[in-house]
Formats: sequence, structure tokens, C-alpha cells
Amino acid sequence: MRVYTGKHGAGRDRDYHAIKKWLDENCITVKQVAVSVGLDPTAASQTIRGVSNRRKILWRLVELGCPHDILSLPTDMEEAVNAENQA
Repeated sequence: MRVYTGKHGAGRDRDYHAIKKWLDENCITVKQVAVSVGLDPTAASQTIRGVSNRRKILWRLVELGCPHDILSLPTDMEEAVNAENQA
């Protein structure tokens, strides 16, 4: 019997639909995000869905201005973003 365990790690609370909506409102595609950091669009999609945590993708989304609360960043990235905002 297969038991669904869901997503694990920092990405488990990532809001895919809110991120996609933000990207659409800002005329940014998942492919553009991936290419800008030298990764495959599949890696970007998996990160946005919360299946993986590719830090290059997450940092790029932060740089583009994506709201941090919908990204569900890993703890160390959240601390770094907060430190930047306070400086």
C-alpha cells in the first residue's frame, strides 16, 4: 500500500498558485527565471511547486521582488533576507 507523504522541507508551505500569479502579473515566465540562473525550466518549476529547493531559483525570485511570505524560504535564506532588509 502506497501512502502519500506530501512535500518535505522548507518548500512544503510554498504557495505555488500565488507565485504563479505574481509571475504572471509581472510578465515573467518560469523559463525566464530558470534561464537567468543557468538551470533547466523543470528545476524552476519543481522549486516553485515546493518539490525541491533550488537556491539559485529562490534567490532569483527574491531579487525579482517576489513576496517572501509565499516563497517559504529555507531558514538560512530567510535570515539573510531579513538581515538585508534591516541594513
